[in-house]
Amino acid sequence: MGAAVSRAITMLKVRMMAGFMGTVSDRVVKNVAGIAGKFL
Repeated sequence: MGAAVSRAITMLKVRMMAGFMGTVSDRVVKNVAGIAGKFL
């Protein structure tokens, strides 16, 4: 549960910092999450 919450908070921070690059950031987050999921 904690990991999911951390991931959600990180995603929100990335979206706020990236702003207009939100779409690109979302793709990066999904790719990183997918890669991490394969190893975990």
